[in-house]
Amino acid sequence: MDSFCKCGCGNKITEKPYHKKYGIPNFISGHNVRGGNHPMLGVHRFGKKSPNWKGGFWEDKNYKNLKLKEWRHEKGISKQKREELIRKTPEEILLNKKCCQKKWKQSLSGRISQKKHNVIHRTRTRDLSIATIQLVYEDNIKRFGTLTCYLCLEPIAFKKDNLEHRIPLSRGGTNEYKNLAVSCQKCNCKKHNKTEKEYRKEQICAR
Repeated sequence: MDSFCKCGCGNKITEKPYHKKYGIPNFISGHNVRGGNHPMLGVHRFGKKSPNWKGGFWEDKNYKNLKLKEWRHEKGISKQKREELIRKTPEEILLNKKCCQKKWKQSLSGRISQKKHNVIHRTRTRDLSIATIQLVYEDNIKRFGTLTCYLCLEPIAFKKDNLEHRIPLSRGGTNEYKNLAVSCQKCNCKKHNKTEKEYRKEQICAR
């Protein structure tokens, strides 16, 4: 049965998805000024087109959410289907991460930070020779049999090894043989700018 606006304009009320929940309204939105935003009547006057628009983030957000619900209802997109569309595989996540990193490196801030990092790295590794690095790795293999992290004492996978400073360069450490060791990426990141003694104390307290 067709329902018409009771304000006297004679316009037909178009049925909307939320009318099933709240019921068909007596007035078209905006025609009944006294009614206000009453959900039971189905009168939803959110957004900038409303005569009662006072501005503000939340009113605009409610209006947008309502429109989005209507669109989903029309297209027949359920919550489960939305989750399936949003869900990504680990490969897609990794690809997205790589794309973001590439964009950042090409940007102005990315190029500046890379140059800064390269300058700092060059100044710190100026007195570090290939012979000392080779000696550190050879001694590690002689001591443990395979390439092993000196902090967690676990074997290191291929391309997961890092040259570690027992006392960091940022805290007055040097590139001498005594201050160098081999560690895994995980331990190197955990240790950060701590000394070897500080890191070991922290690990004992954590246990």
